[in-house]
Amino acid sequence: MVKTLSNNQVRVQPTESAVYTAIIKELMEKNTKFHTYKPRQDRSFRVVLKNLHPSTEVNDIKQALKEEGHEATNIWNVKQRSSNHPLPMHFIDLKSNTNNDIYSSTRS
Repeated sequence: MVKTLSNNQVRVQPTESAVYTAIIKELMEKNTKFHTYKPRQDRSFRVVLKNLHPSTEVNDIKQALKEEGHEATNIWNVKQRSSNHPLPMHFIDLKSNTNNDIYSSTRS
């Protein structure tokens, strides 16, 4: 689908992944300015891990997830907005092509 927008902009919405990839490749080769979102199948799966002390090492969390069959791409401690104080909460991005049934984890 192609749609002309205001400001001489064009919106292109391909229906297939292969078409999306070909369009992006062509735009990059021609050094064209563009904006895109990651296709759903390429996005990471984000979960929130609560009630874990902020001083917990990220590598320990990553290793525990790996033992459960999950591949974490990014882990960070959540901080309070106003004071930047660490909270007992971590955001975890998991690779989208791995087992994302994290809610049935056997660890407590």
